[in-house]
Amino acid sequence: MLKDSNKALFASLGYGAVQVVFTIPTLFLIDTKGRRTLTLITFPIMAVFLLAAGLATLMPETASAGARLGPVVL
Repeated sequence: MLKDSNKALFASLGYGAVQVVFTIPTLFLIDTKGRRTLTLITFPIMAVFLLAAGLATLMPETASAGARLGPVVL
């Protein structure tokens, strides 16, 4: 079983790896589609996911940890 400090380290490394992987296609998209187009697409999608994460905090305390954590992680 992993200690909490090791879990945090692996979660941080995983998050960093995902950021690196998704940065590579973004570099090419900025050159081909333009920043304005990507911004107009990204902001509404980001707003929907932030709303879902915020509303997940309103779930009752009796809800399972997975049900409360899922929308926040998404």
